[in-house]
Amino acid sequence: MPDMPNDAMTIMIVDDAQLNIDILRKVLTPEGYLIVTETSGGAALESAPRLKPDLILLDVMMPGINGFETCRRLKQHEATRDIPVIFITAKTDTTAILEGFKVGGLDYIRKPFEFDEVRVRLRTHIQAQMLLRNNIRLVEELETKNQRLEDINALKNKFLGIAAHDLRNPLSSIRGFSELLMGDESELSSEQRNEFLKTIYNLSDYMLILVNDMLDIAVIENGGLNLRLVASSLTQLINERVRVNQLMANGKHIHIHTEISDTPEMQFDTYRISQVLDNLLGNAIKFSPCGKNLWVSAGVRDSMAHVSVQDEGPGLTDEDQTKLEGDFQRLLLSPAPTAGEKSTGLGLAIVKSIMKAHGGELNVVSQLGRGSTFTVTLPLEHADEHV
Repeated sequence: MPDMPNDAMTIMIVDDAQLNIDILRKVLTPEGYLIVTETSGGAALESAPRLKPDLILLDVMMPGINGFETCRRLKQHEATRDIPVIFITAKTDTTAILEGFKVGGLDYIRKPFEFDEVRVRLRTHIQAQMLLRNNIRLVEELETKNQRLEDINALKNKFLGIAAHDLRNPLSSIRGFSELLMGDESELSSEQRNEFLKTIYNLSDYMLILVNDMLDIAVIENGGLNLRLVASSLTQLINERVRVNQLMANGKHIHIHTEISDTPEMQFDTYRISQVLDNLLGNAIKFSPCGKNLWVSAGVRDSMAHVSVQDEGPGLTDEDQTKLEGDFQRLLLSPAPTAGEKSTGLGLAIVKSIMKAHGGELNVVSQLGRGSTFTVTLPLEHADEHV
């Protein structure tokens, strides 16, 4: 017997007399119910856990396993214990009716059938089942939303801890250097003052990056990353971000090689994709030793734009690559910046979320000691407008 659709209101009729089945089918089919049938208690016990009907009409007097025993077993099975059972019976004595209630029956219908009574009784029980189903769905939705709120609250607490930890040291240093600068000017040389000011600037720059990253993550995790899609040239944007990041690369004598094919004009959020490119380029520069090379390539393949950044850095361990494949987390990977640069550990998580919102993804190929290649893909036709 084929499985029924999950959202259909289905009635299973169990009766060894085909005439009773035909009569009930004729009465109930016009009501819009899906009807499935079995001719024995054993067959019903086998198929009910699979079909999960919304209600079972169960004949009492059947050969083999009778209706009372069938009901008792149904109520013992986890998959069928909550399905309402209505007995079909020619018995009218109180003892038989009470027996049906004792084994878990919800109601009974007498034979010979009164058609109007059958319709009204079943309609009442089916409506009750629909209300129960809706209530269960609402409860599940509420539980899901509550869990989401708990997750967001836990994430908030986690980020507050990150902020307190990561901002404490630079704030303490800024305060210390500021006190020195506010002291007796004669005790500091011009070179020392310039060095202190430069340190304060670098520390405050890192703090600003950290705060911005955390704000971005908070927006993403609250489902508020709305994209501002405009028709733009990805090729032009890549070349622009390479020029900007080349200035940082020059400080480490790193040369950026490019092989960027023209891509057709496409819809994307220029600010967010700039953020992605700056993160990938910035990480490659931070984690590459001085004097190394970077390669930036871009092109179109399989209706997707591909942008890759390859470095000659230390590469990633298997554990690092597993972290990148998982859900959002603060991605503190094992390699360290090679010239004392600061890293918040949040950038790649932001990149993954931005690419997901665009209908693309982030991939990495890396070998320990041989560098890494980070690739983002962007559909030529945009998929989602927010995440």
